[in-house]
Amino acid sequence: MQNFHVISTREAKKDKKRQKTRSFNYSYLMKEIHPRNQKIIIMSDEVTLLFVSDKDDQTQQLKNIKGVDEKGNLQTNPIENEVDQTQFFKVDKSLNPLENFFKNFWTQFKNPDKYKYYRFNEDEIDKAKKIGKKELKKHDITSEVDQKIKSIKITLDPSKIDWKTLEKFGITEESLKKDGSLESMLKGYGSKQLIDIKFELNGVTFEGKARAFFNSDENKITTNLKSKLDYPNFNSYDVSFTDDDKKMMFKTSNLGRVVMHKFKGSQEAEPAFLSLDSLTNRIVALKASSLKIKDEYRGAKISEEQKNSLKGGNAVYLTGIKDKNGIVYDGYVQISAETRGLAPVRDRARQQQKNEKVTQENVDLLKSIPKQFGGQSITEEQRIILKDNGAIYVPNVMCKDQKVRDSYFLGTPTGVKYYDAADPKNASLAQKVLESQKKYQEKYQSTSTNPDTTNKNSQEQENAEKNNKSRTINR
Repeated sequence: MQNFHVISTREAKKDKKRQKTRSFNYSYLMKEIHPRNQKIIIMSDEVTLLFVSDKDDQTQQLKNIKGVDEKGNLQTNPIENEVDQTQFFKVDKSLNPLENFFKNFWTQFKNPDKYKYYRFNEDEIDKAKKIGKKELKKHDITSEVDQKIKSIKITLDPSKIDWKTLEKFGITEESLKKDGSLESMLKGYGSKQLIDIKFELNGVTFEGKARAFFNSDENKITTNLKSKLDYPNFNSYDVSFTDDDKKMMFKTSNLGRVVMHKFKGSQEAEPAFLSLDSLTNRIVALKASSLKIKDEYRGAKISEEQKNSLKGGNAVYLTGIKDKNGIVYDGYVQISAETRGLAPVRDRARQQQKNEKVTQENVDLLKSIPKQFGGQSITEEQRIILKDNGAIYVPNVMCKDQKVRDSYFLGTPTGVKYYDAADPKNASLAQKVLESQKKYQEKYQSTSTNPDTTNKNSQEQENAEKNNKSRTINR
């Protein structure tokens, strides 16, 4: 069990040992961790109280959170029985019980669906003890807590990832972090996008795209790479698909009914939901027994009748759904095996067309970038930098007035712009060149380095740095 003892700044000031350290910092916090009793002391000016009540409790009795036991269950106590008010469970405005540096409380909490959550200010303890059901609704933050737990809950230990093996395929930690794929994969989902894969086998180089998934065993996390199929694997699956089934999956990604499917490692088939992976076209399955449908979805209420319909694989229409930007809309939702729960029903064909359109726009944009400026050829890398609205340095450019100048070129949404490198007003672009070069390397370059490319990159950086220094001296 873990106890969380929170002391406010006012109380801390009274302690002579802490009187010299009044501002909160993590180094100070770490010194205050006592391994033996696992008591953690936090100094914070803005804290509120977080209470819970059992969803099955008609009286909605408020309880204080004492901690989390070894099985991930909350240990609680009715607030009327709490004598020491400093023992109340406190959070900051972001619902962080131990600040952002500590996430072990939320990640150890295994059954958040059993409770409703309420927030009170520190001076409202007496009010909380006597509050009625109608007034209590104003303090209900259940949906906010659910989103908090969902957003940070990590199911896999990142320290067990075999990065050395992944680097052989051109996959790095930085590349997975860039588009949010690492967090998604640690939660048991696939990468956000198809990842560029490159590896050598018997002297032959193989390149392609695949969606990456983490698999966990006792000692380490392995990676499963799934390439994109031109056509879903209907014929190789242990389910008979009708023409209507295929049409439905092509349209919405979801089968729309529950089928019997034998999962890997299982001896017998069991009820399952099937969907098409939006990136790979492969069929994915979700055990019906693992499904838990809450009373609401993103703020929209779900009736018992609707729950039963969803459990049968059907889509239901909900009103008052709130998206991540806070915009409220009405629409259909359905069980998705890909997302492992409820998800909006989307037109799959339209979504794929949208993705293909974005890809084609990037290709067309690159084609619009010239391959030379004023008689000086630029590399493919420099063209890509300009496409991404970065800056490049090109020496000895023949300008329209027939004078040769060292130049900067900056990519913009409306086209490529020219800047005279000798003009002190443009000196800041030297730093922009270096930043653009770094962004390109982070975004596009694999772990294997081409010596020729490295030399060119180093030379360009050196030229930009020299120009930056000379412009500074001239000024």
